[in-house]
Amino acid sequence: MLVVDANIALEACGTENGFRTLGDDLAGPPLMWSEARANLHLALFNGDITAEEAATMHKRLNDCPVKRKD
Repeated sequence: MLVVDANIALEACGTENGFRTLGDDLAGPPLMWSEARANLHLALFNGDITAEEAATMHKRLNDCPVKRKD
């Protein structure tokens, strides 16, 4: 099992196959999703990514194969 934090999740959202490269058994802490969304919003606000990129990355985050690990 690989534990994924918000920074790794956001990196993985940047490419179509990002989560697949991390493996099949992924887990994340309960706040990983909200932290990743906050960082995604910040990247958009700062102009580091476009609105289209943000929307794509947000969808990938919502669909990610990471299981919540309490």
